[in-house]
Amino acid sequence: MNLSLVRSFPIGERYGNLQFRSEFLNLFNHPNFGQPDGDFSDKTFGVISATGPAGIADPRVLQFALRYQF
Repeated sequence: MNLSLVRSFPIGERYGNLQFRSEFLNLFNHPNFGQPDGDFSDKTFGVISATGPAGIADPRVLQFALRYQF
């Protein structure tokens, strides 16, 4: 689950506004397990040895930014 919060602060009509952004990726930091080994002849049959495809099993990431819009 990802979450993004945005708040805009007007500076004035002539100067635009300032935007504060915060993004939370993998908010609850839950592991996303990959598929179990499906090869019957393997000793590790049925064992889950990965935490999902690349990009899905990332740890919790927090990002903060200030954006000036004119």
